[in-house]
Amino acid sequence: MLKKWFSIKNTALQFTNAIPSNDVNLKDLQATLLEMYEDVIQFCDQHQLDIFAVGGTSLGAIRHNGFIPWDDDIDLGMLRSDYSKFISLFENSALSQKYILKAPNYSQNNPNRFLQLYHKNTILKTIHNGSSPEWQMVFLDIFPYDSVNDNKFIRTIKGVTSDALMLIASCVGIVEKNDPTTKEMFYSSQKGKINYQIRTLIGKIFSFRSHSQWFDIIDNFVKNDDQNSKFITSAMGSKHYLGEIISRDIVLPLRMQPFDKLSVKVFHKIEDYLTMLYGNTYMQIPEKKYTHSVVYFEKVKTK
Repeated sequence: MLKKWFSIKNTALQFTNAIPSNDVNLKDLQATLLEMYEDVIQFCDQHQLDIFAVGGTSLGAIRHNGFIPWDDDIDLGMLRSDYSKFISLFENSALSQKYILKAPNYSQNNPNRFLQLYHKNTILKTIHNGSSPEWQMVFLDIFPYDSVNDNKFIRTIKGVTSDALMLIASCVGIVEKNDPTTKEMFYSSQKGKINYQIRTLIGKIFSFRSHSQWFDIIDNFVKNDDQNSKFITSAMGSKHYLGEIISRDIVLPLRMQPFDKLSVKVFHKIEDYLTMLYGNTYMQIPEKKYTHSVVYFEKVKTK
């Protein structure tokens, strides 16, 4: 109930669809994302880490053998042990010459609840990052996948607590950024207006910690690398802790799947995962097409 009331997906979709089209070359943006994906795969292969496509990227791999035609981002996942190793190995690697890594419990003023890898030589502006010019770069999302307690009661309590913590972090972030575009998006509907006012109140109450510190707390709370558990979840995913719980045998062993010019890893029973995420019509092209509303993209030439 808490998640349903505070969900802004439909509000965001209606708001972004109302924005006029622009001159962003989506193919050029996708080419840059593909280059980043290839760099990350090479880094992971070098260090024997598994990284796999999730969300819309995995759907694109199965339905289109590459990007969903209108997609403007890449979503990846790693089991917690590999995710932690990726972060620890990054700083002294060649990858750090080209990219900036932001993640909870790694960097100060971290802008999100999961790892994001930013391409230094790019400029990417969306309607959502206008208040954060320092993060106006093309990025990849990498989500940690954590083990889940086999006891249903314990994992339910953990899931509800996780959702509450993420709501707090989101609300504090709204107060900190005070972004007029975000407010405009919420105020585009009566429900959204009430939602925004409640979020602002919650954000002020819990602003004794920054939203970045709340992300650190969430990351520590959900962290679980028990490889003997039957289930895993992406607490930071779109459906959050309880909605992303899947059987470990759906994920492992990973399998290879074409993605444009690359061969990428996806879940072993990827069809079951996509059905859980999108329903049994996931192979059909939807009428509503959700994007991150990119308004400007440029790849900066280096000397």
